[in-house]
Amino acid sequence: MKRTFLLSMLVALCVCFPEARAVIYFEDGGAHNIGYSIDDDVVVRNSSSGFPTTVEILPGSLIYYLWINDTSQATISGSVSYLRAQNNGQVAISGGSVIGASSSDQNSQVTISSGSVGAWVTYGNSQLNISGGSLAGLHAHSNSTVIIEGSDFELFGGLSWDIDGQTILGTGTLTGRWLDNTSFAIPIEENDLSAAVIAVPEPTTLLLLGMSGILIRKR
Repeated sequence: MKRTFLLSMLVALCVCFPEARAVIYFEDGGAHNIGYSIDDDVVVRNSSSGFPTTVEILPGSLIYYLWINDTSQATISGSVSYLRAQNNGQVAISGGSVIGASSSDQNSQVTISSGSVGAWVTYGNSQLNISGGSLAGLHAHSNSTVIIEGSDFELFGGLSWDIDGQTILGTGTLTGRWLDNTSFAIPIEENDLSAAVIAVPEPTTLLLLGMSGILIRKR
């Protein structure tokens, strides 16, 4: 399954990224607001002196392929067709959409708090934090960590809880509610034993659980 999905993703990338496509670099260590569409590959990376570059993808914009490298950062509230974060890159998706299959690896950190996101592949010690929005599919591999913050978690299909009651094993669909009380369903399509997919209850739920424990001990 893993090989099939990764091969399909590579084929899709080869088809979608013809050799004639231009590459635009943001690598000056500055801050850039992008409120327009770019039908090319956009690479964001540190300056030659090591300073991180930051970009903000604004509503109304569409970037074909966004690649975040080094310790550079991207904030997304517009639209991106494909996205990859690697080499300690940092991405915050707070709205808009990431349309196609995207990935994070090599110690990168990605946060999804809102918006519509396609299939996501994690590997290489990366961390993906999800607290809102929608995710079409999750593929967790090779020492990556996925943290899902919400409440009312339920497991379907082949999913089960590990002994800690928070780590999710197997594949299937995770449902629950985000902190704003909207419901969600995340298909966990791949979940390697070397990866960690963790469902973390919201602070209010944790507080109630703690109070329940105190009452039980008093009884």
